[in-house]
Amino acid sequence: MKFKITGLDWVVIGMLGAMTLFVLWAIFFSSIPMFQTAETEIIYFQMEFRRRTPEFRDAISVGDTVYISVRERDSAEVVEIISRPAQTIELDRISNEFIISEIPHHYDVIITARTEVTETERAFMNGNTEIRVGADCVIRGRGYAGSGIIINMWRIGEQLDEQDLEPYNGEDLENGYPEPENGGNV
Repeated sequence: MKFKITGLDWVVIGMLGAMTLFVLWAIFFSSIPMFQTAETEIIYFQMEFRRRTPEFRDAISVGDTVYISVRERDSAEVVEIISRPAQTIELDRISNEFIISEIPHHYDVIITARTEVTETERAFMNGNTEIRVGADCVIRGRGYAGSGIIINMWRIGEQLDEQDLEPYNGEDLENGYPEPENGGNV
């Protein structure tokens, strides 16, 4: 069986060659955003997890690599852990006023993490995970998982707003919150 190259075959071969040259040019020399590699940078962000048990608080350590996505692909490194007793506002039936009270054996945990991201118009992206203030976040590690919200973020060199937050040092806090000015009434 003999193969004969026809005019149509030459047209197809020419089109494939032209497409190959265009793709190579686009990858190496083009300014088309689709073919450019995105620049990455390091950011820090704080995630707040409210009303967590001591087991959740104690399972996370500084230096841990945690997953910040449901599919366990996007990760970050924990750089600081802040823990305070969880509080709630409730109605005191005797005085008929609202008071702030602690929730026994529960903590508000704020985790500061560092990760590499690319900047888009809407948010910073770590893989497919959107990192922006107010976004829901998920954290997974060895033996623990939780969902919370991103409350703060900054780039290297930017200043973090002062919030009087103290790192968790492994001790139970009696009362990590300042007393209200009006003696407990809200």
